[in-house]
Amino acid sequence: SNEEILSFLQNEPLIEAELCSAAIAALNRADPKGKSLFFGVGLCTAKEPAVAIPFDILSFFLVAERLRRFLDMNCVIVLVADTHALTNSFMTPDIVNELTQKSLLTFTTIIRNLHLKTFELLVHSDIAVQQAFTKTLEAVPAMDNQYLRHEIADITWLVKHRNVALKLRWTIDSSPVPGG
Repeated sequence: SNEEILSFLQNEPLIEAELCSAAIAALNRADPKGKSLFFGVGLCTAKEPAVAIPFDILSFFLVAERLRRFLDMNCVIVLVADTHALTNSFMTPDIVNELTQKSLLTFTTIIRNLHLKTFELLVHSDIAVQQAFTKTLEAVPAMDNQYLRHEIADITWLVKHRNVALKLRWTIDSSPVPGG
């Protein structure tokens, strides 16, 4: 029921319940059945490479699965944002490759251990080379924040080519972030 999912959203500390409630209501009106949802995982902070995968990543997997079931959606795509990390001067291809492989191993283990059969891991560098994605990225206007530009292109591409109707994301706090 809608009450059940709203209660779930309000009691999950990683979720901004008001924003999500409005999005879920709009999505319900649009009939999300058969669509997909996604969340992206980065490999660095704004200042340095990630030292570990945060423990609360489990909440993202569980919240995504709960929403997928509630909304009768097809699958959950976990997008590893490897090429995005390279928009930061402190990230090198070797660091990105190492962190991508560690992330994939951890996420594969989570998916296997929790029997999340509808989850799909997608590494951004695998889609970044596709002509459809490069055309999508070219269509996004130039901006100072290249990370944000990539995120807009990702969402556009996923909606068009992977039937995505919902993006899960987290915020560190509710204060505005310049350019983000």
